[in-house]
Amino acid sequence: MKFKTLSYLVAVLVISSLNGCISVVENNKLYRIQHNSNLKLIKYIYKAIENLNVDHHRNSEEFDVYLSNKDKEILQTGEFKDQIKLVEVMDMSHDTFQNNNFNDEMEEQQQDQSLFVDRLTKRDKLVDDMVISESGILQLNKYHSYSDLQRFLQVISTTYPQLTKVYSIGKSVQGRDLFAIDITANNSVPFKPATKLIGNMHGDEVVGRQMLIYLIDYLCWSYTYNKDPEVKTILEQTKISILPTMNPDGYELKQRGNANRMDLNRNFPDQYSKSKSPIQPEVQAVIDWSMKNNFLLSANLHGGDLVVNYPYDSTKGLSEYPEGIYSFTPDDNIFRRIALTYSLSHTKMSKSVDFFAGIVNGANWYSLEGGMQDWVYDNTNGFEVTIELSNVKTPHDIELPTFWDDNKQALKKFMELPLKCGIYGQVLDSNTKKPLTATISMTKIKHRISTWPSTGEYSRMLDYGIYNVTASAAGYLSKTETIWVPADKRLKLDFHLVPGKETTPDDLFLSKSNGDCLFYGRSKTVVEDIDTIILQSRVYILVFIFGCFFEVTLIIIIYYLKNRCGVRSRVNRNHYNIIA
Repeated sequence: MKFKTLSYLVAVLVISSLNGCISVVENNKLYRIQHNSNLKLIKYIYKAIENLNVDHHRNSEEFDVYLSNKDKEILQTGEFKDQIKLVEVMDMSHDTFQNNNFNDEMEEQQQDQSLFVDRLTKRDKLVDDMVISESGILQLNKYHSYSDLQRFLQVISTTYPQLTKVYSIGKSVQGRDLFAIDITANNSVPFKPATKLIGNMHGDEVVGRQMLIYLIDYLCWSYTYNKDPEVKTILEQTKISILPTMNPDGYELKQRGNANRMDLNRNFPDQYSKSKSPIQPEVQAVIDWSMKNNFLLSANLHGGDLVVNYPYDSTKGLSEYPEGIYSFTPDDNIFRRIALTYSLSHTKMSKSVDFFAGIVNGANWYSLEGGMQDWVYDNTNGFEVTIELSNVKTPHDIELPTFWDDNKQALKKFMELPLKCGIYGQVLDSNTKKPLTATISMTKIKHRISTWPSTGEYSRMLDYGIYNVTASAAGYLSKTETIWVPADKRLKLDFHLVPGKETTPDDLFLSKSNGDCLFYGRSKTVVEDIDTIILQSRVYILVFIFGCFFEVTLIIIIYYLKNRCGVRSRVNRNHYNIIA
């Protein structure tokens, strides 16, 4: 018995040591730091705490961070101990007022589909203090556990088999399936853009998870019973893929990170990241899922504020200052339109007093490396934003129906966006009509996208305006078209390339995944853009210095000549006076 106990303790210590190599095991607490925009104080905090885990920059005078007891002691005894004000942020747990009968009800519905259909007709039913969704099968004023979510998706899949496909994209650290669902209708429609929605990346930010559960229920019910023309358009002309919880372990453990206590939104591949932590299984699953699917538009739903944050989150190594640097992408215009579409359709977000119109550039808010939205833009054809849905990470469950009312229309408008802007089409061989693997580029936007190899299809988000669009493929002559992209619908633009001298852009490199996925890396292009900006800045500085030197030299010469002439004039006048 003693030997078993000793073995168990040794195993625990070994596992703890291994986990310690990955991340801090201690259960950090969330604190609000008031810094009053003191730059020296902010830089000290970032320097004093190794790998500081910033949750949010609340405003220009304070931000929220996760601190261990050791980190807290460092700040309270360090150089700025008298200026740093630490306030622990208390948040509610998402297990309050659970419906204990939920699991039994779902099992009963699966066993008796007739009872389930009967409940669908009772749209406005209220049972005691429960608020029921319009479909009649989902309680809105309740947080749903992992098992609740699993049963719910099973019922949805059984009830709407023509609309839905439920599957797992991978497993969490603790072995939980990462369940996703595809929702679409009328599969005969060509060129369907795909939209991806992810919730609960941080385990303690739970409103996004709930909104996506409600959205799944609403989309399926409203389309089946023809209740919402917007939903009908969305599902017949696009494909919606939803991952309600990216971090089921963190949700069940009621913590920000996954079971390894890793922040998943600092764990995506990023050449500028200082963290050397291995890629977590939840992150790898999303990477693989994204590379296998040509998602055009994506949203990552978070909590802790009320704003839409768009790329870049990282300053790309240009600054160590943690906030206030606008790090724009080549597609800044369309990202702002995407963000504004959600914000203006939300009942409260655009009225924010902290963020103009309820949107913000990520790095201009606060900088982070290893974020998901930056990775999506740099490594796929997609455009992703991060949507903060609530100032309180875990609001009281009775508030959840109100959050659904606030976000339902915004979610619909967001999902409609791929049909409202941009271009799409095919790149084909002009002779054989064979689909080509090609790149689509713009004259003034240094961000290429690629066609889908098996079909030659492409889709690209673009704001309205005039563009020179070029299609290039190896072994073919490039072709450029000048187009006008309208403001309210996407434009179809096909290319038929003629075989000829091979066209290979110098910054084109390929990466394959599972045969049918081919993307063109953009990281090199981003680096080149930054290097160009730095080089231009240096040239401008040298020109300015040379100009200043030239002007000063010219002034000295003029002053010298003026004085010389003045002296000679006085000498001559004196000479004439003497003679006179």
